[in-house]
Amino acid sequence: MKSRSYMDGPGLSTGMRAAVILTLLVGAYLIFEFGRIQANYNIVDAIAEQQAFQGEIASLENKIVGLKQEIALLETHRVVERDLCFFQVLVENDPPSLWPPPWPGRHSVRVEVWTKLV
Repeated sequence: MKSRSYMDGPGLSTGMRAAVILTLLVGAYLIFEFGRIQANYNIVDAIAEQQAFQGEIASLENKIVGLKQEIALLETHRVVERDLCFFQVLVENDPPSLWPPPWPGRHSVRVEVWTKLV
């Protein structure tokens, strides 16, 4: 009786095919590893670098939040200064003692002008 590796038929036996495929896969992996070594790529260094970048991203995001708060504060100051300038001009041109007194259901003329400007 003949062994399986010497059976008649086209091509290689299943065991021999598996050995060839395994040899090709190991060879491809070794070539890949050699390329990584030649490129000076290290997984540990890459992970440390990624963590450093994530820390930097987190600090920049915190800085962005602070800058947005500062922008909101400056915008508020700008609006307050604009309103203050408007009321200063209003008082200089027409002192408050001359304004008609507001009573329920009626606004002074200047308040109506102010609401239309905003």
